[in-house]
Amino acid sequence: MIPNDIEQMIAQVFPENEKELVLGIIDNYIRHDWSVYYQAARSLIYMSGGDLKELNAQIKPHLDSRDQIMEGERKAGNLGHYFGEGFDKLI
Repeated sequence: MIPNDIEQMIAQVFPENEKELVLGIIDNYIRHDWSVYYQAARSLIYMSGGDLKELNAQIKPHLDSRDQIMEGERKAGNLGHYFGEGFDKLI
């Protein structure tokens, strides 16, 4: 299950015709109801900037999810647990 803040951010940053596809990509990525995957999903959405090609490029199965979270934190200029909170508290 995708948290509401992630669904809402997808609706805000991705074009209407890509929203369902992005939701499917993120749902598949999350896989488990673990906090780290939600953090990673938030990081991926942030790093994508609403660009589907960039989202797909950011999904790197060979990387540990925590490394993907750190990539997003570096891009945001806010290292340390930034994506642990929902988008509604971050932005």
